[in-house]
Parts: sequence; C-alpha cells; structure tokens
Amino acid sequence: MSQEGGNLMFDSVQTFTALLFFIACLLCGVVLFVNGTRAKSLVAGYFGCSSLLASCTVLPYWIQLDYAHYFYEWGMILSITFSLSALFVLIRNSKPVFARFPVSFTLLPFVVPLGFPFLVESDVLENLLIALYQG
Repeated sequence: MSQEGGNLMFDSVQTFTALLFFIACLLCGVVLFVNGTRAKSLVAGYFGCSSLLASCTVLPYWIQLDYAHYFYEWGMILSITFSLSALFVLIRNSKPVFARFPVSFTLLPFVVPLGFPFLVESDVLENLLIALYQG
C-alpha cells in the first residue's frame, strides 16, 4: 500500500471518529438540556451545555477555518467549566441543608475563562492550566 493510501485511511478514520463524537455530544447535549429545562434541573442544564459546547469544537475543523485551534481551545475550556459547575451543584445538593455552601460558589469555575485570554500566547502556562483544569 502506498503512503498516500495510508494517509487516506488515517484521515477517514479520524473523520469518522470526529463525526461520531459530534453526533454523540450533540444528541446527549440536546436531550440533557431539554430535560434540564423541563425539570428545572441546573445540573442537567449545565451538563447539556457542556456537551453541546464539546460538540461544537469539531465544526471549525470541518469548515476549515483559519483559527480552528482557538475555537477548539475555547470550546473545551467552556465545556469543562460547565461540567465543573455542575459537579459543584451536585456536591452542594448532596450535603445537609445546614452544611451547604452558598449557590454563588457553584459559579466559581466561570472565573477561569475570564483569565484564559492572558494565557493564550504562553504555551507552557496554557497547557498547565488546561491540565490542572481537566484534573
């Protein structure tokens, strides 16, 4: 098999994986978001937004935008932010009423995207922040 054939096979597998990721995240995001708004569940709404943002990170590569890498980074940072906030809400709700922290503390992960633009030019700090944020 020639070198071009090997690259073509790799590209088709990579495209199929991205398509599967997009469809799965989109379906999960829509179902979670709709169910979360019907049941007025903040956790399901946050996880739905997280899944929808994760699915949207693939689109700039398919459209072949010049700055697709930045869309991917911002989409993943916001997706992780919504997931962390949903986990904070779950932790808050699992505690007894007298031991709960205020609801405003569940919004603390949304502070990180405000400082992310300062780290975009520094690859080392950016990778460190993303690694710490993903846990």
